[in-house]
Amino acid sequence: MGDYEAAPRLSTEGPGQRQRDVRATQQITQQHLFVKAHRGPLPQASELKAYADIDPAIASAIVAMARENNTTQNVTVRREQIFALARDLASVLAALIFGLAALYGAVTAADHDHPTTAGILATTTLTIGFGALLLRRIVKSERSDHSSQKTGRSTNGEEA
Repeated sequence: MGDYEAAPRLSTEGPGQRQRDVRATQQITQQHLFVKAHRGPLPQASELKAYADIDPAIASAIVAMARENNTTQNVTVRREQIFALARDLASVLAALIFGLAALYGAVTAADHDHPTTAGILATTTLTIGFGALLLRRIVKSERSDHSSQKTGRSTNGEEA
């Protein structure tokens, strides 16, 4: 119906019908849509006032629920941060134990006259260790770049 050329083809009446079709099409295309958006744990102030006009206890209950929801979200975020830290520490500790065990194996092999095995084991262990550190550094850099794109700030806190 927004197609200008479609209106005359739909006309079955007299010569003035085309002009009426054109005006109707123009009116349809000139209408505007207004959207009022709100985001937050509480309704808009006008809505909260409307609830309070019905019953003052309702507004107090809504505010109390919003406070409780905020507290719950804060606790959840703190727990997620603690678990992420524990997970990171556990993976670093496991890698450290594995690396030290492999280096101990290399030293033991060298003490028992197996220099080639010791060299291969030590070189492989150090290469994997440095590779893991480098990969971790790259991933952290990409994460900070991604988060700075979301917030519009660079990694040093300046506006991007």
